Amino acid sequence: MKSIFLLFVAIVLHCDASSYLEEAFEKNEILSDLNIEAPESFLNVVYPGGAELNLGNKLNTSDVQGRPKLTWDIEKDSYYTVVFTLPDTPTRATQTLREFRMWLKMNIPGNDVQKGDEVEEYISALPAQEGLRRFIYFIFKQPDGIIEYDEKYHSKEDVVPRRYTSASKLAKKYGLGRPKFHRNICTFKTNFDCKFQVLTVIFSNYQLKDIMKSIFLLFVAIALNCDASSYLEEAFERNDILSDSKIVAPKYYLNVLYPSGAKVNLGNVLKTSEVQGVPKITWDAEDSCYYALVFYNPDALTRAEPTHREFRDWLVLNIPGNNVEKGDEVEEYIPAVPAKEGLRRYIYLVFKQSNGTIKYDKPYLPKEDKVSRQNTSVSKLAEKYGFGDPVAGNFYLLPA
Repeated sequence: MKSIFLLFVAIVLHCDASSYLEEAFEKNEILSDLNIEAPESFLNVVYPGGAELNLGNKLNTSDVQGRPKLTWDIEKDSYYTVVFTLPDTPTRATQTLREFRMWLKMNIPGNDVQKGDEVEEYISALPAQEGLRRFIYFIFKQPDGIIEYDEKYHSKEDVVPRRYTSASKLAKKYGLGRPKFHRNICTFKTNFDCKFQVLTVIFSNYQLKDIMKSIFLLFVAIALNCDASSYLEEAFERNDILSDSKIVAPKYYLNVLYPSGAKVNLGNVLKTSEVQGVPKITWDAEDSCYYALVFYNPDALTRAEPTHREFRDWLVLNIPGNNVEKGDEVEEYIPAVPAKEGLRRYIYLVFKQSNGTIKYDKPYLPKEDKVSRQNTSVSKLAEKYGFGDPVAGNFYLLPA
């Protein structure tokens, strides 16, 4: 908790928070094992199947196959290098082949990874025989622009030359300096399959806006194994969701990823074009339990005049685990539309169905039926079917 407190002070005072987050990297022995400095910013990693590396979520081996989409905040007319490396080879306990380089691309214009020079072909992550295994993504800025490198091309079949490599030595050789972006994955082996545990640490050397403070603190809390519910409550409270919807704050963070790649993040502002189509939604679910998913807008017609509060955009019941596609869609999904003025809040909540599957007593609503969705209430729905408090949630803001 001391680190979180210091980090909070740093954010409030608009200070550089990197020194406070360096502790988290050291805790996982990344800095010492790779002989590298802590990076400056956050890297988004989304795999072809829609799986996203995010703050302690567990993914199946099948979820992280194929080349992921990498995005980061770029500087104009700059070039970058991406390194995907594995220090724990063959295992973390016996790192006799450290590091094993899974992927290397150089001369990437902006964050258009496809246009960079592929020096070492991408190899998908594999679990160790035992224990945790860390897979790490780094992005380095190339200070002098395009690099005339002398590294030889290695196909994915050519594994021997990838052994005993070093991200820090590569950076020193080409003057890349401190990594700017980072994503760290820890893997572990089970009797049946390999799961992935993601540890993400976010920090920045620029001033954070108020709307980002809750997100930042939430991520740090999860990374340090703290209870994140208080940070979720602060974000929901600050945006008047708890009072307007008469609900209790959700306990856990809900991952919401749209087909465009846009991610919902506790009040971030998204464009209408970014939130079209049905999103992929995941949360830490119990496989043997059933859940209800509600997507609604309390600001109909506008936040200043919510005469139609709440407008329900989507309702799915009897979801086994977090497999939304296998649930009963009782109100068809309607994409978000902006209000005539101001910001409009769009909220996702997941409830656990304590008594198993339920029988819904209202007719199915297609997306064309908008009148029946007006003046609904998520709190009354939860009370009627005995859902209790929401177990997971998230929300974004849509401008006019």
